[in-house]
Amino acid sequence: MLTVLLHSGIGDIAAVVTRWFGGTKLGTGGLVKAYSLAVQQTLLDLPRSERVELLRCTVQVTYADIASMQHLWAQHEIEVLSERYETDVHYTLSLPKENYLSFEVAVRNATRGQAVIETEQESRETHDS
Repeated sequence: MLTVLLHSGIGDIAAVVTRWFGGTKLGTGGLVKAYSLAVQQTLLDLPRSERVELLRCTVQVTYADIASMQHLWAQHEIEVLSERYETDVHYTLSLPKENYLSFEVAVRNATRGQAVIETEQESRETHDS
């Protein structure tokens, strides 16, 4: 079972077996074959998803920079979690961790270095593939 899982190319996976004796003795080879085939069959039907590490951040910009910021959402796979309109505009965002550095550079360029960006916390989210 472990060998099948290790060679499946899938991470973060486990298999559990519960064995009831039904009167037929399979022997060591028979058990290996039965368990391996069971795991292989299960892997064929297994729904798969990709784990993406997300980073949450806050961005503070002026009202003049709203359009520039909104333009960046799709480019960097941004999910806007909240927006507050006060003296400045405050966004709470979630984005893939691997996109953060390019997003930060894009924000600094779009706002002429005036934006305030702070990372809050890391989280994990799963996206179906």
